Amino acid sequence: MKKFIPTVLVLLFFVACIHCQERQERIFTLQDSVKIALENNLDIRTSEQKIIQKQWEKEDSKTKFFPQISGNFSYTRLDKVPSISVPGMPIKIEMSKNDIYNAGLTLTQPVFTGGALTSQYEIKKQEIEIANGEKLITQQNIIFQVIQAYFSILKASNFRQAALALVNQRQAHLSNVKKLFEAGLATKADILKTEVALADAKQKLVETENMINLAKENFKTILNFPYSCEINLQDTLTKVWEEKDIETWKNIAIKKREEIKQIERNKATLELARKIIKADYYPEIAFALSLRGEKGTSSGLNSWYQNITAVLVANFDIWNWQSTKKKIKAMDAQISQIETQKQKIINLISLDITSSYLNLISAQEKIRVMEKAVEDAQENVRVTDLLRKEGLATTTDVLDAQTYLFQTKASYYQALYDYQIAHYQLVKASGQLLDEFLAEK
Repeated sequence: MKKFIPTVLVLLFFVACIHCQERQERIFTLQDSVKIALENNLDIRTSEQKIIQKQWEKEDSKTKFFPQISGNFSYTRLDKVPSISVPGMPIKIEMSKNDIYNAGLTLTQPVFTGGALTSQYEIKKQEIEIANGEKLITQQNIIFQVIQAYFSILKASNFRQAALALVNQRQAHLSNVKKLFEAGLATKADILKTEVALADAKQKLVETENMINLAKENFKTILNFPYSCEINLQDTLTKVWEEKDIETWKNIAIKKREEIKQIERNKATLELARKIIKADYYPEIAFALSLRGEKGTSSGLNSWYQNITAVLVANFDIWNWQSTKKKIKAMDAQISQIETQKQKIINLISLDITSSYLNLISAQEKIRVMEKAVEDAQENVRVTDLLRKEGLATTTDVLDAQTYLFQTKASYYQALYDYQIAHYQLVKASGQLLDEFLAEK
């Protein structure tokens, strides 16, 4: 057995490595990433475990409708047998034996509880719905985290390409400046300035590589991936989304947002709790059937004495200083709070929709602006290079043009991915994020 355990661990590690290698060769789409996160994410697993917990609690609540059977047994050993003497006669009558046995079975069946048991059962059903709602909210949050992490990797990768292009441009420019210096058309200061600019470009390249690594680690954490696995993602920059007006998004959100459904479920739970309190106005009736047996007592000295008892019990409050009424008033106030919270949530959702919608419009406009800016920056670099060769531009002009091109490219990629994220943020704000990815399966 001791040799078997290490062997199993080695095999599991080997399988994990093979699985990891398969993932290394695969290019993940956004849909793949979301699917894996929904299967592997630890927060979602916790939500699923909570649902299972609530389901078992509901099953336990159901048992309260059925007869409950309990049993007991006791044994008593007396050092002296109790007895009584008959006056004038040398006779003692034993009242029990040294060994006394008692055993019993009791069956209890609720007959009427004023609706308390039914309400308790319905509360457990509502708690399952609430747990399911929490899972859906968690899933939508995880999906959006995947989206942000996914596009962060792609954004950083494009930043890296822009930084690499800047490094290549400055290396080529340094080579040209050195040739011009040999021809007496450039100064040593031009070489030094270009070398400093090249070092700065290389530093930007290192920074973008660090951005990629950090974004990938965050992505793996969300998907619960092994950190040794390499991440390769499919780009989705060309995806353009159907436009809707803001009121359409708000109307969808009112119907779809799980937070609104959750507040309604909480209200239903409180109303059921109110019924449980109100049940105190009614008598609680229960039926009990008891089978008792005893041996070694006065009832049965040498053999078991059995007795069957049937009892119908009714318990009810006669006067409790209006405690029940006060509890109901307190519950009514709590239900009113829920209504106020619902309106507050609706207002916050409306604000969320507005903010997300404006972010989407802003990203669309920024893409159009930055597309033209990149074209102008590329032309500026080309023209400045030509002017430098003709002696009509300085090294500083060339370096500034290259820097501006890098910055406009970075802003352009930022706008492209911000557009994708803004769309999904708007879909999330309308409560449709999970539906959208399930529909794409």
